[in-house]
Amino acid sequence: MTLDNPSNPHSAQTNGEGRSIPALPLLWNFESATVAGDQTEMVSTGPLLRLQPLLISTKFEPPRIGTRHILRSKLLEALRASRDARITFVSGSPGFGKTVLLAQWRQELMKAGDPVAWLSLSEEEGTLVSFSAHLFEALHQLDVATPGQLLATEEMREQIEEATAVIVNSLRSVGRDIYLLIDDYHHVTDAWANRLVQKLIDHSPGNLHIVIASRIVPPLSVAKHRVMAQMVEIDCNELPFTLAETRSFLERNLSTDVLSPEETLRLHELTFGWPATLQLVAILFKNHPGGRDQMRRLAGQSADLHNYLIEEVIGGLPADLLEFMESLAICNRFNVSIARAITGDDRAAEWLARIVSENLLVIKTDSQDPAGWLRFHPLLAEFLLSRLKQRDAEELNGLHHRAAEWFDRQGLPVEAIRHFLKGHNPDAAIRIVETCLPSTWRLSHIGPLLHLVNGLPISGLSAYPRLAYLGALSLAISGAPQLAELWAEHIRVLDDPETERFRRSLVKAAIAHQRDDIAGSLSLTEVMRPPPGISAFERNAYLSYHVTGLAADGRFSEALDQYRIHRLDDSDKLDGMALLAVGCRAVALLLQGKAHEALPHALNAYERQVARRGRGSIGANLTAVTLAEALLESNRIDEAQEVLANRRHAIRQTTPFIMVSAALTASRLCMVRGASDEAMELVTSEAERFIGMGLDRGAAYMLNSQWRLLRVKRQRDAARRIERQIEDLAQRHSESRGFNAEIPMIAAALRARAALWDGEFGVATAAVATARAMACRLGRGRWIVTIDLLGAVSALKAGDENQAMDFMHASIARAAQDGLFWTFLEEGNETVQLLERFAARTDVEPALREYAEALLDQALGRRRRATNADGHDDEGVLTPREVDIVRLVEAGMSNKRIANTLAISLETVKWNLKNIFLKLDVTCRYDAMIQARKSGLLD
Repeated sequence: MTLDNPSNPHSAQTNGEGRSIPALPLLWNFESATVAGDQTEMVSTGPLLRLQPLLISTKFEPPRIGTRHILRSKLLEALRASRDARITFVSGSPGFGKTVLLAQWRQELMKAGDPVAWLSLSEEEGTLVSFSAHLFEALHQLDVATPGQLLATEEMREQIEEATAVIVNSLRSVGRDIYLLIDDYHHVTDAWANRLVQKLIDHSPGNLHIVIASRIVPPLSVAKHRVMAQMVEIDCNELPFTLAETRSFLERNLSTDVLSPEETLRLHELTFGWPATLQLVAILFKNHPGGRDQMRRLAGQSADLHNYLIEEVIGGLPADLLEFMESLAICNRFNVSIARAITGDDRAAEWLARIVSENLLVIKTDSQDPAGWLRFHPLLAEFLLSRLKQRDAEELNGLHHRAAEWFDRQGLPVEAIRHFLKGHNPDAAIRIVETCLPSTWRLSHIGPLLHLVNGLPISGLSAYPRLAYLGALSLAISGAPQLAELWAEHIRVLDDPETERFRRSLVKAAIAHQRDDIAGSLSLTEVMRPPPGISAFERNAYLSYHVTGLAADGRFSEALDQYRIHRLDDSDKLDGMALLAVGCRAVALLLQGKAHEALPHALNAYERQVARRGRGSIGANLTAVTLAEALLESNRIDEAQEVLANRRHAIRQTTPFIMVSAALTASRLCMVRGASDEAMELVTSEAERFIGMGLDRGAAYMLNSQWRLLRVKRQRDAARRIERQIEDLAQRHSESRGFNAEIPMIAAALRARAALWDGEFGVATAAVATARAMACRLGRGRWIVTIDLLGAVSALKAGDENQAMDFMHASIARAAQDGLFWTFLEEGNETVQLLERFAARTDVEPALREYAEALLDQALGRRRRATNADGHDDEGVLTPREVDIVRLVEAGMSNKRIANTLAISLETVKWNLKNIFLKLDVTCRYDAMIQARKSGLLD
């Protein structure tokens, strides 16, 4: 059973006891629900978080452009001339007017009717977790679809590929140019956040135009776009005011103190046209006309000049106003209400009005919020904070405490928690998180909870048992079992020992499940009984773990019977955990090899997840793995490939069962299209990863797949090394239960294959008997079919055709009953010979002969890329659908028109084109058309 944030933490923090703990992942949920009677409609609406709003609205609104700002006509003309560029960099030191330029460019674009989104970044958005969440919200404002959930931790960085695919595919359907303006990008310090932006720049269809303002040139690879004239760069050499702009600025800001042309030129040379410095000069001249001589002495020393100007401008303010401004510097944004709350100064409105009227480097937001948010210019904020640090620590903590209480009263938990933690009041931060917990817990709440608890000290959890429980369960579900164990120590339910026992066991079962200890999980769920009063979420989590554990142990009738014992009620329709619990039925059926029965359940679970949260959601990714395996077994290859397309990275950090199933299905699909080298690369890398994670079952499966590929390449020595590795794993798990009990079975089957390779048919026969007994005990239907095939090959090679046909009869009878098809086809030429002999027998039941003939026709007639003995690929032949697509390409149709003509999705067209290029060894549509015609594939 796998839930919505199966990622592992990536960076260290320190808890209240001084222990190193990992940082928490963020799950970003995009969903809303509309319920009418018995009908439930789930639609993608953007980040509607189920707890409280966790994004600050002013991050998506530019500063207001006041009358004191001058129009940067020359720079705007440069932007106007290159408005089709994919990427624009505006880089320069603080105070050079980057933000104002972007705000002016935004106004021009909006006047022209172009969709524009704004994103202002701060230090808090420097990591992939926070940056991606804010980026997705900005794109959502442009009506661009974004991933339903992005697990943005270092271990889940592979999901960047999935996120890019979702966004790029949506951009294609937008149908017009859109602009994303990102201010203060220098705060992005995470290399993986930069990689996400890089992917969007490289792979967007060209209608997304990203404009970035930063103090430094971002570490993005743009050489190709520069050469292709797809980028614009405005740097420090272009940002300073021209002399004409300096004159215009001073005239606008010193209307009562007109300067002579000589004085204007002198100021321009002295400040190098630095806009922020000129703004400070204007303030200084208005308040201290005698300061001109001092500025001349600092000519050519811009840093000293800047420090001098701030000191002069700020230093000339009344002491109580300066202290007021220093106190406000702790906030990323402020208004009259919070200013009064923090400082206790009844003149807060008066002081802020003066700060604004004198233009003391304060920036108004463009927010429609009547609260009237302001923020200090970064230069001034840094200066004020440096002065603030000179105050007493207790006084600083008091400022943060008052700020936190104000944000808490306003229903802004993220900022409240931030200030309580900075003010060294973790208990208050925990209390806020506790108050955010909704009365009814759902799967969609996990992500926001993990976002809120990031950085909370574990030592303070004892007073908040409900938070300790939900946090521990969320951490366990999200792939952080070690941290979950620490939180679980604080779980307690007053006056209800039965509920407390159940919840402790549920967390332990989740932790065991994430560690692939299914036997340990089952030992807990077998004795658990959901007590009255627990939530639907808890019942469904228990059901998922218990069904999976029973199925892994081969107790399939008990597993499926759980759906009768624990019926889902109407309230579960909105619960994502219920959908995952339903999907476990397909898992149990597939473990038995019942592909026919599993397929409709897998398809239903997948379609419900897609309808609820979208194709890119974690729920859809997880159910897609089971569905792809069922489709592959049913020989619906194209559909299996389509379902699993672009999901490999998204499911690399889920539960062990899903990871192993996904890797196996992906490697089998590689072999279907003849890509043996790609399959070898995949299983080799996955074997190393599973070994590193301590997941022995995953390692055994990947090593077994490696061995079979080495057998095709006839690399016996390398194959023997793998045999020894798998035998070691089997010895380690000789007494294991659950999924790990499959490892000795894998080893026994491999011994049979190795003996057949070496011509030791007696050894092969004994190994087949051992492997079959294990497979029957575990009820692994597909393995029984495979092992019976090995038995048939062994008997035939030993000269006992009757025994071989007995094995074939058992194998085909089970396959026909359960709908197993591809298991036969992937066994190779020896299976073809056995099928021919079996179909020719007169004593075979008509139904089994018909099934055998269908298998034989498919094995002989399927035109696909085969692997030579030396490991090189022969030229492939196209499937009927691929031929149809090439014909439509020849007719000059676009991908979208092809999709409409064939009544398939655009994604399916792209997937098939990719396979066509691979098979025909070409790189574009035109070459594919020519090569197909030369090869006689087109009439």
